[in-house]
Amino acid sequence: MSLYIIIIVFVTSSTNAQFFNGPESVTYDALNGRYLISNVGNGDIVQISDAGDTTFFDRTLARTLGMVIVDNILYVADISGIVTFDLTTDQKIATIPSPGMIELNDITADTSGYLYITDSSAGKVFRMKISDHSFTTIDSGINIPNGILFDARNNRVLFCQFTFNAPIKQIDLNNLSVTTVLTTSFTNLDGLTIDSNGSIYVSCWEDNAIYRYDNSFSLPAELISSGHNGPADIFYNQLDNILAVPNFYSNVVDFIPITPIGVNEVYGQMPSTFALWQNYPNPFNPATTIKYQVPELSFVTIKVFDALGNEIKTLVNEEKPAGTYEIEFSATSHSGEIRNLPSGVYFYQLSTGDFVETRKMVLLK
Repeated sequence: MSLYIIIIVFVTSSTNAQFFNGPESVTYDALNGRYLISNVGNGDIVQISDAGDTTFFDRTLARTLGMVIVDNILYVADISGIVTFDLTTDQKIATIPSPGMIELNDITADTSGYLYITDSSAGKVFRMKISDHSFTTIDSGINIPNGILFDARNNRVLFCQFTFNAPIKQIDLNNLSVTTVLTTSFTNLDGLTIDSNGSIYVSCWEDNAIYRYDNSFSLPAELISSGHNGPADIFYNQLDNILAVPNFYSNVVDFIPITPIGVNEVYGQMPSTFALWQNYPNPFNPATTIKYQVPELSFVTIKVFDALGNEIKTLVNEEKPAGTYEIEFSATSHSGEIRNLPSGVYFYQLSTGDFVETRKMVLLK
C-alpha cells in the first residue's frame, strides 16, 4: 500500500482561448514536447509546447474528437474517419473510413497493434488493426458510448457512457467479451484516463467535475477537481503527472499538476498480484529505474525493446521469490556493456508464466 497526499493546482490556458472551438481531446507528444488538442467546433488541432507557446498543428479537418499516438503516428477520430499524421514531419498521411460509422468519438490503442474507437451516434465500439486498417465491431446497441481507455495491467479496454447512472464497461482483450465493471451514480460521463499507478479518472458533465477510482473500482469515487465547463476527453500526462482537462463550453484547457508526496511503501507485506510500474524518471537521460513485483516464486524476464521491436537488453532473466524489486536501465552502459542509444521511444516488458505487461519510456538527450 502507498499513502499519497495530492496537491492540485489549476493552470488554465485561458489566454489561448482564441485557438479553441469546443476543445474535445488532449494527448501529449513526448518526443516533440507538446500537447495536442482537438476542436469539435471547427476541426482545428492546436499544439501547446512545453514552453507554453500555442500554435495551430492542423486546420484542414472538419470535426475532430479523440486522439491517440502510436509510434510517432497521431490517430485522430474525425467526422471523415481515422485521420493519421506523421509526428516527425507533422504531415497528414491518410484518412481511413470506418465501415458503419456515423460519428467517431474517442480512441485508444493497446500494445498489440490495435485501435479501439467509440461511435456515440452509431452506438458501437470498433477495433481497427493498425497494420492493415481492417475493422471489427466489438459491441453495438450501446447507449452513447463515449470515452475509451486501454488498461494495460488488466489487459482490458474500458469505456464509459454519456447517460444517466452512466456505466463503465470493459472489453476483456483475451476474448473480446464486454461486461459492466460499475454502474455509477453520475450522469453523462465523457472521458477516461489513467495514471502511472493504475488509478482511473473520469470526467462528468453533470457536475462539471473529475473523479478518480482505484484500478479495481472497489472504492468510492474520489473528487479530484471541480468547476469545469463541459469537461471532455481528459488526459493524464504520466511523464509530468499533469491532468489535462479540455472544457468544451468555455474554450479553455485546464492543466492540473497532481503531485504525489510522501510515498511510503509498506515493506514486509507480500504483494498479491504481478505488477510492472512506470519507470522513473520518464523521460530519462541517461538512466531510469524500473520497479516490478511478483506475488510468488516465479521465473521473471524483463526485456527492453526499441520502437521497431528490436531487443535492446535483457535486464532480468531468473527465478525470483515473492517481493517487490527495482532495476536500473541505462542508455549509455549496463553491467560493463558500453552503448549510446539515440533519443526515442523504448518499451520494457515483464513476462512470467501467463502474465505479460509492457510499458513505454522515452529517452530524451
